[in-house]
Amino acid sequence: MKVDELVSSASACDIGLNPFISACKNTEYAQPNKILEYMMAGLAVVSSDLPELRTITRQLELGALFEARDPRQMAQAFNDRTTRRDWTAAAATPGRRRGSATIGNTNAGDS
Repeated sequence: MKVDELVSSASACDIGLNPFISACKNTEYAQPNKILEYMMAGLAVVSSDLPELRTITRQLELGALFEARDPRQMAQAFNDRTTRRDWTAAAATPGRRRGSATIGNTNAGDS
């Protein structure tokens, strides 16, 4: 699926879930593409609490974090957010705006 189709399809959702478990230093500091795709789709994000994911989630006010290896904590974070429409809308708006800016800045350095 092309990224624009993915983003368009994802925009029908309220929350993007990113259950990412670190297996080594490389994955511990990863920033999966799905976070940027969720941002472009304007979704609030519920993500594993790993260093880089924590940084981007907090700095950009995208959503909530959970302990990656704790399924109950993940379910709780997700359920808390699905019952608070005010939260999903508040997190989604800056996510969409900042997602576009982040993608633009990232791509600008690749040319």
